[in-house]
Amino acid sequence: MAQYDINLREYWRVIKKRKLTICLSAALLGVFSTGFAVLRAPTPLYTSQCSIKFEKETSLSGILGGALTWNTGGGIDTVMSVLKSYPVMLQVAARLGKVPSDTSRKAAFLRPDVAEMVSRLQAKVKVSREEFTNIINIEVTDTDPAFAQRLANAIATTYKEVHAREQTRRTTEALNYIAAQLKSVRRKLRESEEEFNRFTRENQLVSFDLQSENLLSKANEIRENIRKLREARAALNDLKVKIEQFIRNPEGRGDSFYSSFADTQYQAANAELAELLIKRDSLLKDYTEKHPEVIENARRIIEKARKMVFIVQQQIDGITRKETDLKKELADVRTKTNELMTKRLEFDRLKRKVDSYSNMTALLERKNQEALIRRADKPEEVTIVRPALLPTTPINPPRIAATGGMGVVIGLILGMVLAFIAETFDTSLGTIEDVEETLGTNVLGVIAQGDMRSLMEGLEEKDARLIRSSAFAKKICLASHFARQSVVAESFRALRTNIQFHDLEKKTKSFAVTSASPQEGKTTVAVNLAITMAQAGMKTLLIGSDMRKPAVAKAF
Repeated sequence: MAQYDINLREYWRVIKKRKLTICLSAALLGVFSTGFAVLRAPTPLYTSQCSIKFEKETSLSGILGGALTWNTGGGIDTVMSVLKSYPVMLQVAARLGKVPSDTSRKAAFLRPDVAEMVSRLQAKVKVSREEFTNIINIEVTDTDPAFAQRLANAIATTYKEVHAREQTRRTTEALNYIAAQLKSVRRKLRESEEEFNRFTRENQLVSFDLQSENLLSKANEIRENIRKLREARAALNDLKVKIEQFIRNPEGRGDSFYSSFADTQYQAANAELAELLIKRDSLLKDYTEKHPEVIENARRIIEKARKMVFIVQQQIDGITRKETDLKKELADVRTKTNELMTKRLEFDRLKRKVDSYSNMTALLERKNQEALIRRADKPEEVTIVRPALLPTTPINPPRIAATGGMGVVIGLILGMVLAFIAETFDTSLGTIEDVEETLGTNVLGVIAQGDMRSLMEGLEEKDARLIRSSAFAKKICLASHFARQSVVAESFRALRTNIQFHDLEKKTKSFAVTSASPQEGKTTVAVNLAITMAQAGMKTLLIGSDMRKPAVAKAF
């Protein structure tokens, strides 16, 4: 069974067949969309933008920085908030004549109509900041372009004036504050200088470093003397113990009792003792210990040793008294040193106090000069860099053309959808499958609908004179003969081939060409099919069977 799938050509056939429906749908929706866009067109809004540059000046910083710094609120963000604030917008409304110019600020806050007017103006204003800059854009949107321009410029000008007045007020307050502080600091400076001079005279302070150095040297000398005394006393105590041991056991020869710490009296006694010991040794060589001279010599040795103990003890007591005196003297030196340090601290405190008030006085005098210069210069922190211009194009233009075009496009789509729906519900046989399903037979071929131009091109290739002859209208239906390269001729040759290969066993010799209605192309099909079979070498007989309107003879 021959198959013929629907393709773009079939879609195009349906579109051409239902073009009236498609065009009518597109036109209706286009007109409706355009009318709706015109009726629903928004009120035109115009936007005017004015730009100001804010340069924050750092002024009078220092110990009074909190009182002498302008605009310490929050920089650009604070300025953006102040631009739409109620006080500024109230002055803008007065400048534009929306509220009485002589209305006081306090009374304006209490009047509902003024508050409502200011609120409406605030709703028209949008403040933004250009990225990474200190430029602030004031954007005003209104139905009146001239009013939008006036309002944007009025806000910028009013804020510039308000900021200048606030800057002048803060400068004046800073100057007054500096003057008061300067007067107080100068008075305190005089008092501190008098106190410093009085303290210096009363204590007769010349050089703290020299006095402290002398006291320190004296204290070190006393400590060194105490150390030497203690060393001498320890040596003398050891010497005393040795002598006492000798007194208890005088039989031995005895050690040397010399000491570098002993005085001259002890050294003389020690020399006499040494002589007695030598004499005893010499007597013992000649006499026994019982001899009177030996006994007398031993007695004198003991007495001399006891005398040496007494001398050493006297010297130890003297060293102890000297050490006590030195300790008292060291305590006095320490007391004087502490007193000197206390005076030094008080001296430094008074000196720092004088220096502090002196530096503060110099600072305030410098800041006072800076404030005077600043007030004379009057630097502008707010500058209008781009004034607002008169807008000519609304920000919400009516989209009549776009809406109408969209309506036309939607109408075309909807028309094509309706066309395909109508074609779907059409009961006529329009496809090969419909024909085969309805008639219960196979379709052997499809004859393309050739146009006049393609047939003319085929005939012109054969003989250009045929086009100019009077028989052209008669010859045009014989496309298989006169226009063999045309699509129509190729369709008849395909039909011939399908008939030859259809039912090869029966070898059918006769065929009938008929149609359901007149003027459907029976004669054209029969004539061209006969021509193609004859061209293929078959013996062909064409018989016209239309008794009411015969047309086969006319084709030739």
